[in-house]
Amino acid sequence: MTLYLYIYIYILHTTIRSLKCVPGQYQLLEKQKNCSLCKIGTFSNLGQKNCSFCKIGFFSNLGQASCQVCGAGSAGTGCNKCVPGKYRGNDDSETVCISCKTGQYSSEYGAPFCLHCGLGTFASDEQQTKCSACEKGKMQESRGEDKCIACKIGKYTAEDNQAGCQLCDVGKYANSTQQTECSDCEAGFFQNSKGQSSCKSCLAGQYSAEKSSSICVECDAGMYSLLNTTVCAKCPIGLYEKEKGSAMCRKCKNGKVPTIQQTECENPRWTVVNDCLDYTEYFNSTDPDYTLWSCVDCPIGANCFDEINRKVLNWYDVRAKQGYWRVPWSTVNWSKVPVVFVKCPYFKDCVGWSVDSGIANATESCLLGTKGPLCSKCVEGYTRDTVRCTRCSNESFGIRVGIVIVSLILISIITTTTIVCRHRFFC
Repeated sequence: MTLYLYIYIYILHTTIRSLKCVPGQYQLLEKQKNCSLCKIGTFSNLGQKNCSFCKIGFFSNLGQASCQVCGAGSAGTGCNKCVPGKYRGNDDSETVCISCKTGQYSSEYGAPFCLHCGLGTFASDEQQTKCSACEKGKMQESRGEDKCIACKIGKYTAEDNQAGCQLCDVGKYANSTQQTECSDCEAGFFQNSKGQSSCKSCLAGQYSAEKSSSICVECDAGMYSLLNTTVCAKCPIGLYEKEKGSAMCRKCKNGKVPTIQQTECENPRWTVVNDCLDYTEYFNSTDPDYTLWSCVDCPIGANCFDEINRKVLNWYDVRAKQGYWRVPWSTVNWSKVPVVFVKCPYFKDCVGWSVDSGIANATESCLLGTKGPLCSKCVEGYTRDTVRCTRCSNESFGIRVGIVIVSLILISIITTTTIVCRHRFFC
C-alpha cells in the first residue's frame, strides 16, 4: 500500500512539472511551480515563455491571452485617449487620433467625435478645444462655421456671441457694415423704418427739433420752414399762412393785411391801395407812418393806373404820360420825387407811358437827340428840323444852307412885290 502511494505521488509530481503555462501567462525558467501573468499591453498563447506586445491600435489588460482593438476616443500604442482637439470614431483608423476640422472642437480627453461650434461662435483653425465667440458687429447664424459674418448696413450687434444682427430702430441708421451701434438721425432729419442706412430730410413745411426722430412735425399756421429744418420760423412781417405744413408764407390780396397771429387776412384800419379810385387817384404810401397813407388825385399828365393788373399805382410807380415832362424841381415835403407834369411842345420828344405800351412803370426820358426842360433842346451834334432833332451831317448842312437862301429869296420877292403894289394902289 505504501509503495503504491509513493508511485502515485511521483507520477503526479512529474505531471505537474510538465504542465504548460495557460494563455495570458508565461515562464522563462524550467521546473517552476507556477507561471507569471502577462503585463498590460501584452498577451500570450498557451505555454509561452514570453508575452508579445499588442499591435498599434490594440490593447490588453493584465494576463490577457489576446489584444482588443482600441475603442472610440482612443488610438495608437496602448490605446491612449485622444487629447482635446482630436477624436476617433469606431470606423476610423485605430492607429492615430484625428484633428477636429475648422468649425468643430472637442474639449475632453477620449472624444469619439467633434462637436460643431454653436450659433454665434466659430473655429477658424483645426484641432480646437473650444470655439471663439463672434465679436461685436459680427454674427453667425449657422452651426459649425469657421468665421463670423459682419453685420450689413442698417444692422448691428452690441454684444459678443450673437447668432444674428439686430435692425437699427426707427430714428436711427447704420451706413456701414460691422456696426456695434446705430447712429442717431440729426435734428432736421428722421427715419420711420427699421434697418435703414440713412435718414430722410424733413420736407419744407416740417421740422424735427430733436435727434433720433421717427417723424417730422408740420409747422403750425402762421409759420413756415425749408428743408432739413429744426424749427419753424414765424411768417415775415406783412405775410400770412393759414395752412399747417407750409414751405412759404403768402401776401394778403385786395389791400388786406395779416392778423396779429399771421394766420388770416383782415381789412386794415388805415387807407390801402384798394380804397383809391381807378385812373383818377394814386396811392400815397411814402410816409413811414402807415396811418397817414392816403389816396391822392392823379396829376395831369401822369398815369396812375396799371392796365394789365387792373390796380391803382403806388406813388413811386406813377409815370409821365407820352408827351409830358416831369418837372424836376416840383417836389413836396413828403416826397423827393417831382410831382408836376407839363405838356411838351414837341409831343414825341417826351417819352413816357402810352396806351399802346400798356406798361404801368414805363421809362420816363427824352427822345434820343433831345435834352433839357420839356425835352425841347437838341443835344450837341443834333439839329431840329421842324418838329424833331436829327443828327448833323455834311449833306444836311448844304441842304439847310440852300433852304435858307431860298427862304431869303422868297422873302425878298414878297417884299418887293408888296412895295410895287402899294405904289400902284393895288395888292
